[in-house]
Amino acid sequence: MKRGRPLGPDIKKIQLILDVLYQYPSGVWLRQISKISKLPVSTVHFYLSHYFEPFIENIGFKTESGRYLGFRLIKLKRMVNAADIFAYINLKRSIKSITS
Repeated sequence: MKRGRPLGPDIKKIQLILDVLYQYPSGVWLRQISKISKLPVSTVHFYLSHYFEPFIENIGFKTESGRYLGFRLIKLKRMVNAADIFAYINLKRSIKSITS
């Protein structure tokens, strides 16, 4: 019997990050999201890049390799709501279960 947290994204973490993004509609820095949500920067970065990518705008300077140089301002795209994000996550889960 497997113990611990179920596989896949933690809905509580997604909600914490989403709450911060809603509080700052004009954008917020990655480290601010981490500080306000009380999640590690690496966790916030992971969730933003894996579950929020289609729903956020990243403002900042990118290097040729695609990494952000210096600060990266993150904000939700217009007309995005929590239902969109959770539907996307469920879709990703379904695709992963089919292809696994």
